[in-house]
Amino acid sequence: MDWKFWAIIIVLAFFSFAINFWLPSKGTHTGIVTAVEDNWHIWTTTLVYFKTNPMSSQENRYCVVDPVIKAKLQNYQLNQTRVTIFYENGFFVPKWVCNAGETIITDVIVV
Repeated sequence: MDWKFWAIIIVLAFFSFAINFWLPSKGTHTGIVTAVEDNWHIWTTTLVYFKTNPMSSQENRYCVVDPVIKAKLQNYQLNQTRVTIFYENGFFVPKWVCNAGETIITDVIVV
């Protein structure tokens, strides 16, 4: 096999390892923040756990990259404040931006 074949295999392996492939999404979610944590895999990302209802066992997981929004979310989590988060992502999301979340939080407001 020639070097072009191996070059393609290496590039594909990198993309499957370093890039999340998602369907683009954009929306809002209202509820409470249950946790904000730094996820320390190969790349450090910040995960936000979110519930629509505090009594529910279902919890959604989002990423946050803006330190100002992260600080707000941490404060809202401590106070159990009901908030609406705004989220959005494209088709390709590098894992160093969002490694284990469902999408990226772009803003948060108190309801």
